[in-house]
Amino acid sequence: MSIRDMKTGTDVGMGFSHWKVHEKEYLSADYIYTAVGDSVSCYLIIDATSTTEMHCIVQAVGDGNLKAYVMQSVTASTVGTALAPVNFHCKGANTATTKFYHTPTSVTGTVWHQVYNPGGYKKRAIGSNVRSDGEFIIEDGTFALKVENLAGTASTVYIGCEFYEIEE
Repeated sequence: MSIRDMKTGTDVGMGFSHWKVHEKEYLSADYIYTAVGDSVSCYLIIDATSTTEMHCIVQAVGDGNLKAYVMQSVTASTVGTALAPVNFHCKGANTATTKFYHTPTSVTGTVWHQVYNPGGYKKRAIGSNVRSDGEFIIEDGTFALKVENLAGTASTVYIGCEFYEIEE
């Protein structure tokens, strides 16, 4: 949720749970896929532990139209390549217990939330960017951020998750 100046209408507040940045508990995991074919999906797998509650803001960016999903109860024949989350406190020792993976295979699961974002089609593609305003609370299980390229041509796709964790 952002805070707006009533006179100018511009954002003057922080969108994410910014206090977590000041507590040095702010992390990120993301991946950029290149040459994603039209109507092809790419994923960021999230493996949450039973001892940690993860609060996350998700983002997807593409060259044109895209559809983004948050999925739960996810299974994959292979989870893919592990990603190391980035700690936004450059000298901090905070590490994530949640695990992240890119380029999994044969992913299935239940759609928890979805959004379509227009960004153009083929030669009229101007790019799209979708970001959740609220936090998703993820705990104990395997989840996925899925992005489907609907640009009518191969596209570069970014999938990201900014998060903090709370020990249960």
